[in-house]
Amino acid sequence: MTPEPVHPEQLSLYLAPEKRKGLRTSQKKENDRQLRIHYVGKMGRFQNYQILFKEGEPFVEIIRKAKRDSVDLIVMGTHGRTGLDHVFFGSTAEKVVRKSPCPVLTVRLPGRRFSMP
Repeated sequence: MTPEPVHPEQLSLYLAPEKRKGLRTSQKKENDRQLRIHYVGKMGRFQNYQILFKEGEPFVEIIRKAKRDSVDLIVMGTHGRTGLDHVFFGSTAEKVVRKSPCPVLTVRLPGRRFSMP
């Protein structure tokens, strides 16, 4: 039996099931903490939003959710990967734009600058 990798990029990494469970638990706690610190307070004036954590390929999970809930618009930030990072990891925003069942509004995140080579 082949062990489940923690991340697809780390196919050679093996963690015992109990270690994987502990890692997932600690990751969820940290995600919740970061979400409270950086985002939930800023969402106060908005209504009818949902916070959802999913495991899987990000663009696939975004598309699934959009289809399942008949979403009218997806709004997402662009990370701004360039060079080899973009080649190896691709762009989640780009994949969502290409495969989305609805319009996608991409927003460049603050602090990210575009530069021509």
